[in-house]
Amino acid sequence: MCRLFGFRASWPTRIECGLIKAQNSLINQGMMDREGLSHGHGWGFAAYHEHVPLVEKQAWAAWEGEHFQKSAAHTYARTFVAHVRRATVGPPSIENTHPFVHGVWSFAHNGTVPGFETVRTRLLDAMDPLHRNEIAGETDSEHIFRYLLSLWQAHPERALSDTLRIGLRDIIRWSAEAAPGKPISLNII
Repeated sequence: MCRLFGFRASWPTRIECGLIKAQNSLINQGMMDREGLSHGHGWGFAAYHEHVPLVEKQAWAAWEGEHFQKSAAHTYARTFVAHVRRATVGPPSIENTHPFVHGVWSFAHNGTVPGFETVRTRLLDAMDPLHRNEIAGETDSEHIFRYLLSLWQAHPERALSDTLRIGLRDIIRWSAEAAPGKPISLNII
């Protein structure tokens, strides 16, 4: 599974410490987690400026070269979402690298949806055509994001937390039906 980093501050703040310098920094977690697994299948972040996410992504490990470190050192933001990928659904590629973005929304996911091929069909059937057509990659994560956006678009009067609860409940139920007894992982930012 992947690694996530979310940050929210009152004023633009340099995010380098949490990504690079801290003992448990995102780059260190990406090199090797407690199970001895590396997360070298891509990295990305969305740094919000004036409520708009500016996204940077690469399909290689965050610790390879200096690009991730230099980008982190020069980034200041009030809201920031970062992700290092350990591919479970979809091969390493820019299209499969998080975070995914639509308008002011960004999304990153850590986990795997068991029975995804079956769940994918249900997600696509329930998804607004706009979001279905915007899917560029193969990940369960991007499909989840687009499904949640479709639910929110259908009921913008509903609180975002309620939309998330309803959507994630659907995905958990569909996954349990498709792959009984297999645990689902749905950590999202």
